[in-house]
Amino acid sequence: IDEEKVEKTIADAAPGVFFRSGRSVRESIDEIGYSLLNLYSTIGAAAMLLACLAVGNVLIANVAARSFEYGVIRAVGGRAGMLLRLILAEATLMAITAMILGTALGLHEAWMGVEMYRDLAGLVLQLRVPLAPMVMAWCIVLILTLLAALPAGLRVARTPPRELLAAGRAGV
Repeated sequence: IDEEKVEKTIADAAPGVFFRSGRSVRESIDEIGYSLLNLYSTIGAAAMLLACLAVGNVLIANVAARSFEYGVIRAVGGRAGMLLRLILAEATLMAITAMILGTALGLHEAWMGVEMYRDLAGLVLQLRVPLAPMVMAWCIVLILTLLAALPAGLRVARTPPRELLAAGRAGV
């Protein structure tokens, strides 16, 4: 049935009555849901960027604390590229840990949302795991973490072994 025709018929029969069809109510609910999804996604992206800055700071502190050890590696024949790879490998391990913990937390929160809707509203929903967005988020986390680690790694790789050894233990 054409909604405009129904609205006109109801307005003629009962003036002042506000009418909306089930379709328009569903569209309104979908619009609210998409708005909330965009808001949550924006908050998540901002948190991810903030976490990448924190990872960069942690890696800079780790590199500063291990300057002497990196100097020893370089003094016994290790190449500068190897130091860069070591730092990037550490960053990769941090990113993998973040991916596992973040995914587990997100899936748990989604499952609790499904349970909440079932218990409070009586809505039986299914938990659907969005694989494509998850893989995309994992790639973004890995890339941002490696980019955060790159300046510290390049600094160590470019520093001569003598300067790294002169930094002493724990960067002191």
